[in-house]
Amino acid sequence: MKTAIVYARVSTVKQASDELPIQSQIEQCNARSESLGATVLRAFIDDGISGRGDNRPQFQAAIEFCELNRVDYFITWSTSRFARNKLDAALYKKRLANCETDMAYVSLSIDRSTDGGWMTEGVMEIFDEFFSRQVSSDTRRSMLKNAQDGYWNGGIPIYGYSPAVDPENSRRKRLFVDPDEAHIVKRIFNMRLSGEGPKSIAEKLNNEGLDKRGRSWTKKTVGALLRNPSITGKTVFGRRSNATGRKVEPDNWLIVQSHEPIIDQKSWDSVQTIMDREIKHTGGSQKSTFLFTGLLVCYTCGKNMNIETATGRSSSYSYYNCRSAQQGSGCRNRRISARKIDNWLVDTICEQIFNRSNLNEVVTELNATCSQWARETRKRREHLSKQLSILESKNSKIFDLFELHGRDCPNLSDLTKRLRANNTKIKVLETELTVVDAAQEPSAVSDNDIARLTDILTDIIRTSQNPQRIRSLFSSFINRIEVKDSSITINYNPSTLIQKQTVHSSGHWRPGEDSNPWPSP
Repeated sequence: MKTAIVYARVSTVKQASDELPIQSQIEQCNARSESLGATVLRAFIDDGISGRGDNRPQFQAAIEFCELNRVDYFITWSTSRFARNKLDAALYKKRLANCETDMAYVSLSIDRSTDGGWMTEGVMEIFDEFFSRQVSSDTRRSMLKNAQDGYWNGGIPIYGYSPAVDPENSRRKRLFVDPDEAHIVKRIFNMRLSGEGPKSIAEKLNNEGLDKRGRSWTKKTVGALLRNPSITGKTVFGRRSNATGRKVEPDNWLIVQSHEPIIDQKSWDSVQTIMDREIKHTGGSQKSTFLFTGLLVCYTCGKNMNIETATGRSSSYSYYNCRSAQQGSGCRNRRISARKIDNWLVDTICEQIFNRSNLNEVVTELNATCSQWARETRKRREHLSKQLSILESKNSKIFDLFELHGRDCPNLSDLTKRLRANNTKIKVLETELTVVDAAQEPSAVSDNDIARLTDILTDIIRTSQNPQRIRSLFSSFINRIEVKDSSITINYNPSTLIQKQTVHSSGHWRPGEDSNPWPSP
């Protein structure tokens, strides 16, 4: 007896209701299977998924089923249901050919073993892809026109807005500003402009009970909101390629003004500049041997303080200097000895940040983590032991049946398979229990260890031979270091270093101009 599987797909609501209903596809495919003298083993359905790509769960499952079970026929309505991409169609048909599974269509009769049938199928695949591209182009053009007219194209509305029926056109919806959400959006942007990072913003909102439509704010969701141009009243098209599904560079996006803005363009641009600068400065130059490359900026013009060298009679010297000054763009030279300022900044940061008070907070969190680890490990052990006991009880009942009936035991074959499966699971559980029992609980840090930990951290920073690693550490909590005429201001986010940092709530720390003078060049 020959075997077959059925694959059905629709990509739009219109297809599902009017043109190619799923049930109709399945019925016709079953009839096709009967004409081939084959028995349908399974039906695979992708509902509401385009055939332009291969990211179709049931399609993938159908291919794998054929490979594992040596199915004779892969039956589908037409070439377009199989794929609307010529390359994908060829690749997956090759996989089916390797496992000796033949393609069979309902809507057209093709003998794929002949040259004419092979050519017909190839031409149909080309037309399928062309049609898909044309539909995609028409859809995008319609959505673009819809957005330009101020209407909503559907989907999940950006936070700060809610869709509602247009008073002048009941068949369409517009995005309207949600006053409550918009208030939070404005606050998030103001907090970011004042120097707070996404993680700190998320923590403050959550602590105040201000969730994001029922979910807690996270560093990622705050960052995504800050980066979304929809907040300025725009709709963005082309973030991802329709053909590949890959992200498209922002320069190639198509952006149209479509709804009322919550954040003005100037404020949004300022936030983007801040976030771009932080990305650019993270870790500094990988080749630099100086600790604050990429973090030092000129207060006057906002440009980086780059390293430049000068040669004396017996050696060369390195300085931080304003990039604008180096390029002759108007800012004055501010040459600072790189070694001296590095050493001074390290001493000051270690004194202000890596002190006993702050590390005490870290120890508290570490000890809490140790306790949580112990609780979770205990629960895991109890769960594994319970599962093991259940399987052993099941096996015991099977053995009782064997002893009672012997070879005449009912369903002997099924019971034997079940016994083997249970034994496999038992071995896995026993292995996991062994791993859990062998794991050593992390030891808690006592108060007596804090002073020693402070000295160790400071010593590591001061004596490290890896400037890239130390620079990466500093850049994880320092946003930028502004160099002024007679002082330096370190803008940092305490929450990224220590959850309960209390040096200054504003996130700005400025070493005193008199008590902490920075070295002259």
